[in-house]
Amino acid sequence: METVTVRDIRLNFPKIALQKKPMIITRRGKPCFGIIPFSSDMGVEDFIIANSPHINKLLKEAEKDISAGKIISVENYLKGERV
Repeated sequence: METVTVRDIRLNFPKIALQKKPMIITRRGKPCFGIIPFSSDMGVEDFIIANSPHINKLLKEAEKDISAGKIISVENYLKGERV
């Protein structure tokens, strides 16, 4: 993966952004940020969901509920079954 400096980003961001490829941004030789262009494979919504602490918390809670058997299918719920 290509690396660019914070200075390069500050001076050449339009050119760098047009490359549309992931890059690591370094400050004083150490990685500090990353650039991830949105593509058809990963859109803005996917990025937000993948990086949302709230959504990740909800997913972990859901996984615990699944493991504990606290869920039922939509079909069974609509038939009147309850946990």
